[in-house]
Amino acid sequence: MGKKKLVYVISLLLLVICSIFAYYNFKKPPEVPQTAEDRYRRGHNIPGKLYWAGSAQDKEVALTFDDGPEEEWTPKVLDILKQKNVRATFFIIGKQAQKYPEMLRQINADDHIIGDHTFDHVDLTKLDTQQVDQEIEKCALIIHDIIGKTPRLVRPPFGFHNPTVDNVVYSKGKIIVLWSLDTEDWTGLDAKTIKARILPKMQNGFIVLQHDGENSKLGGSIQALPDIIDGLKAQGYTFVTIPELLETEAYQ
Repeated sequence: MGKKKLVYVISLLLLVICSIFAYYNFKKPPEVPQTAEDRYRRGHNIPGKLYWAGSAQDKEVALTFDDGPEEEWTPKVLDILKQKNVRATFFIIGKQAQKYPEMLRQINADDHIIGDHTFDHVDLTKLDTQQVDQEIEKCALIIHDIIGKTPRLVRPPFGFHNPTVDNVVYSKGKIIVLWSLDTEDWTGLDAKTIKARILPKMQNGFIVLQHDGENSKLGGSIQALPDIIDGLKAQGYTFVTIPELLETEAYQ
């Protein structure tokens, strides 16, 4: 083979190789529309049924408060949220709502979301199907009697659930909402410790768990709340309710 012909063949081969490389490395794949379900395929989430966090794509955070209402901590939480212009989600114990119906009405009037935290705050995994159903339904009926709304969001006490609990919740068209970050404020932690459990660990779509129930040890949590809100705002987070975070309905 002559020298010129050899140079031509080599050049042609290089051109083919470069073309193949460019095709596989720079060809834009066709866009596939992302469904709402796809957005929430994260960790232990079961889209449409169970969530521990929202979408990782959105710089949002949801504050949640368990075990209320009552007359010491709930008003303080509501005052702070109003001052900071933040909406939150409250998971209500049915027997607490019976004791403090006006506080439940105030939570609703302040445009916060109300979820079902069972009537007695018992470990649902130790109950049979009928008992689980009664715990959830009794709480839901009390909430409905007071504010005229039936919660769709259920948070099992202690976060404990099993197939029996899941089946009862799902069969009612409700969803289970757990959490991403637990302040463990109910143990009496001080404000500094509680803030350290939230601010450096926050990620997009996370759900924060605090409490506003009948517990004398929640002072640190209430003290920390304004700084948690300010600190997360400074990080660029937007505060949303659970239904906003999960793009779902709050009530049935």
